[in-house]
Amino acid sequence: MQQHLLSLIVFLPLASACIMLFLPREGYDRFRIITLLFNALNMALLGLLAYAHAHGFSAEINTSWFSIASGNGTVFSANYHLRTDGLSLPLLLLTGVVMFMATLASDGIREQVKGYYILMQVLNTAILGSFAAADMLLFYLFFEFMLVPMYFLIGIWGSTRREYAAVKF
Repeated sequence: MQQHLLSLIVFLPLASACIMLFLPREGYDRFRIITLLFNALNMALLGLLAYAHAHGFSAEINTSWFSIASGNGTVFSANYHLRTDGLSLPLLLLTGVVMFMATLASDGIREQVKGYYILMQVLNTAILGSFAAADMLLFYLFFEFMLVPMYFLIGIWGSTRREYAAVKF
């Protein structure tokens, strides 16, 4: 159960971004409410995960992703390996709280609202995935995937000299 819970926590924000992708652009409050609801659900799931972790249950999923055999007999393999431990669980909880608070603080966004909340949820997935990843390649993919939404969030909704900041980022 906990292994599926961890995958659900990581990919729930991405699911909300996919839902918002197919909604019409009108009504900027709709996207904020959807994001708040999904982030609140994610925080509840994170609380359930923390409760289970406090009672001795650890969340881990480890399945083979792919393997490549080379000519000299070595095998390069990568796993879809997510795990919580004493360091990653507080970071996951903190990410849930910060992203919920960031959504509450984003009330002033009035232009390109749909894109803003979609990028916020994609960023949320990338952050949660990088904190839960236990495979180096999976961590690298999640970490690099964070750069894409951050670039656009800084470049479009940043303040003064946002283009300069986005390029430097």
